[in-house]
Amino acid sequence: MKRTNLKCLLNKVEKRGITKQCVLDINASQSRATYQVSVVPCLTRARAGSGGYWLSKPGRMLSTKEMLRLQGLPDDFADLRVAAGISETQLRLMIGNSMSVNVLVHVLRAVLQAIRLCVDNEVLEESTDESETLRFGG
Repeated sequence: MKRTNLKCLLNKVEKRGITKQCVLDINASQSRATYQVSVVPCLTRARAGSGGYWLSKPGRMLSTKEMLRLQGLPDDFADLRVAAGISETQLRLMIGNSMSVNVLVHVLRAVLQAIRLCVDNEVLEESTDESETLRFGG
């Protein structure tokens, strides 16, 4: 199925005259196989575990290090898998199951701002001065 999807999607890209980098989802069922121009779709556990996406310009699947970068993780995480006794497939499954560090930073910043612990991207330190502490009751 992968080979059939790849041929079909590359034909679509060529017919449309697209010359930019395309990211092809060749692991999907034939009716759901799609491509994106210069954008990588969400990297899920299933997709990462099956090899990720096909890159049209180098003509290959995403590497594990590229998947790590997409999730905002350092390249050296790939080297740690050997020491931890984790297979390449297990690492890819974990990468796809993770939340992008970049997204997590923005979500947490928004939460901290909403509860007024963060102003202008600066986390406020907790005050230890009792005169600044609100007292309820007596």
